[in-house]
Amino acid sequence: MNTNNNNQQTTTTTTTSSTNIRTQQIPNAFTLTEGTTTQQIIDHLKIPDGVDKSNISKFNINGSSLLNPEVTLDILIRTLGISLPTALSLLALRTTTPSATTPSAITPSGRQGHQIEQVLPSYTNCLRTDTDLVSLFKDFLVQSAESSRRQEELLKESSRRQEELLKESSRRQEDLLKDIQKSLSPQRDQVSISKIKTAQWDTVQNSLGIDFITSKEISFPKDLIHIPNFDWEGKSEQTMTTPAVQHLTKYFSFPDHKYINTSGKKDLLYLNHPSIPIIFKGNANVVLVPANTPNEEIFHNILFTIDFKTSSDRVESSRLQANSQLLCSNIKSSYPVINIITDLGSTWRFKWFQENTDPETKNENPKLIVTCAIDSPSKAYELMKMRMRNLTPHFSLTKILKSKADLNFINPIKFRLKSKANDVGNIEDLLDILDEDEAKDMLTHHFLHHLSLLEGQTRPPDQMYI
Repeated sequence: MNTNNNNQQTTTTTTTSSTNIRTQQIPNAFTLTEGTTTQQIIDHLKIPDGVDKSNISKFNINGSSLLNPEVTLDILIRTLGISLPTALSLLALRTTTPSATTPSAITPSGRQGHQIEQVLPSYTNCLRTDTDLVSLFKDFLVQSAESSRRQEELLKESSRRQEELLKESSRRQEDLLKDIQKSLSPQRDQVSISKIKTAQWDTVQNSLGIDFITSKEISFPKDLIHIPNFDWEGKSEQTMTTPAVQHLTKYFSFPDHKYINTSGKKDLLYLNHPSIPIIFKGNANVVLVPANTPNEEIFHNILFTIDFKTSSDRVESSRLQANSQLLCSNIKSSYPVINIITDLGSTWRFKWFQENTDPETKNENPKLIVTCAIDSPSKAYELMKMRMRNLTPHFSLTKILKSKADLNFINPIKFRLKSKANDVGNIEDLLDILDEDEAKDMLTHHFLHHLSLLEGQTRPPDQMYI
């Protein structure tokens, strides 16, 4: 009996000692039971107020659920979204809870206590092995990288959509601006130069104040060079354009100038000018330009535009085409242009611009188109040479002081719809306003003034004159 009592005493002492050690290791041990509430667990873990506790409350943790073997760290974190520290603390409650061998920590009662006795021994640790923890953190790293990747993709997608919205907004603004400009500007028809109608030309003529006159008869020398008529061989202008240009080059040549076949340049004379009520499109068969003119600058250097017709009737019915070619070429070229429509035989129509000097009509019609009919290739070539001799005269007193009889023919091309690009002071526009006598006086004065400046370099100041 004494021996048994001693054994029981030893066992009790050992059990009590074990309990004391556990109590020392985990101060203020929390006893987890099925009746433990969520708030009690939160209060025991001292979870800060700023931490989201919704997942813990949603899980409705109590003693029974937390003691359930199926409630693992993986479920707490992945399924419920509870943070790792909180999940570890929750599972630590059941690991630090004394096992069934320490009845002083938990006092089972009835069937409920018996279930707890069966559950607690299987949870002596919240993690089975260190491998589980390593695997868990690897998963966290993968999920973190995936989250960063998705966030980057979302940012790129957001940036792309923002860029598309900006482009769409910019396009809509441009369309709106075009619509506004279109609504504010008058609607203009696009017309082919070779197919222009009388009503369309009348609109242009009235808007620009253009009138028409016929040139006075021109005296030609009796000993003109004979030039044969061109043989069309019964073919069309399009088919015979190249031979016709060769005919011009052979019989109507000018030094330092060249003829260019422009029949393939469909938009050579294309003109979209805000002051003209229609848009012109088209070209001419041939142009005469300075010999050093590059192909891309042809329209800036046109001296003559020439269009071929196979018969006199076709020449005479091309009046509106000739007017349109004359207008477009004069605006596009840096030179005052002469237009010719011809069958290269007995029918030639020359057209050029001239100022209206009639005081009674010049305000209403300041611009005149002069038409000159020529009946032979020889006379046509002579008229072209007259024009070429006076096209770009040298700045000399002899040229400026030509007689009024000479000016009657030289001055027909004086009118310009567009000044030269290097005419910084708009001098040529001023000359267009002045009459012939005023222009001569002004140019003579400036010529003598510049001459005096040159002479002043070698003469004393008191001997200079203006």
